[in-house]
Amino acid sequence: MAAFEKVNQLAPLFSSPQTCAETLRHQVSEIAGSGEHQKGSALKLVPIDEPSILLSQGFSLYKKEQIRENWGVRTAAQNEATFKQLVEIIGDMPITAVTKPIVRDYKQILLSYPANRNKGKRKERSLEQLSEEGFDSISLETVRNVMGRVSPFFNWLVKQGYREDNPFSGVAPRRVHSARSKRSPFTDDDLKLLFGTVVYTSKIYAHDWQYWLPLLGLYTGARLEELCQLKGQDFKVTDGCHFIDIHGEGDMQNRVKTPSSVRKIPVHSELIKLGLLDTVNKRPLESFLFDLSRINTNLGHVLQSGSVAIRRL
Repeated sequence: MAAFEKVNQLAPLFSSPQTCAETLRHQVSEIAGSGEHQKGSALKLVPIDEPSILLSQGFSLYKKEQIRENWGVRTAAQNEATFKQLVEIIGDMPITAVTKPIVRDYKQILLSYPANRNKGKRKERSLEQLSEEGFDSISLETVRNVMGRVSPFFNWLVKQGYREDNPFSGVAPRRVHSARSKRSPFTDDDLKLLFGTVVYTSKIYAHDWQYWLPLLGLYTGARLEELCQLKGQDFKVTDGCHFIDIHGEGDMQNRVKTPSSVRKIPVHSELIKLGLLDTVNKRPLESFLFDLSRINTNLGHVLQSGSVAIRRL
């Protein structure tokens, strides 16, 4: 029975063309060497009528449940990309075959994983080829985020009874400095430089967002994506007070970062003086205030830092 169990675990590894040689050798060694010191009733067998499902099968069930209960469009896309990357690195193996050593190897590969892996001609090359060409690797924070999306999947597998443990627990690299701690506000000189351009001195610009988004960021403190997804109907007035209604409703791809991000922000008198409400009234209530296209579900993705400096103060 022990031999049959090992054969059932090993067979999918050799049938997966995506598993690299080094990972395969490690996986075979782990499976073949496991259980050597166990005796009698201490040996735990996988019942013949309950074979271990593959990672792809488990993720399909997980995704279906999460989309129904938790995930929005962006979160689903991020998790699908992360899972595709996981399978690229370790192969589509049985979920019970994923061990702590395999996860450690996976982390090491991620630490040198090429940035922008799926852009341009890079997506046609193998990881070995990209490594030889010397591309920059993804950041440590990205590695943390990637492993932070895989670990909940294995927690779910444990809760559903497919595994007894989560091999990703405690393996992700530690965060030394938070991304937020590296952010700094604009200085007075920064603001003078930004609002001293011809966009503001002569009102020369090609798109409304080039003029209004920096001003809205300055006078509201709202996040960029929150401002990009504003519609005419989000500008409201109560008892003579004009305000912006920040929420994640309406368009299915709209979102706010946290539930506490839903809020109402008074429209600053300086924005009214500059003509913001006139700009709003020219647009249909159901239309976005700015003509922006979504890239990877983000309306603010097209706003490059080199063309316009916009960030939350």
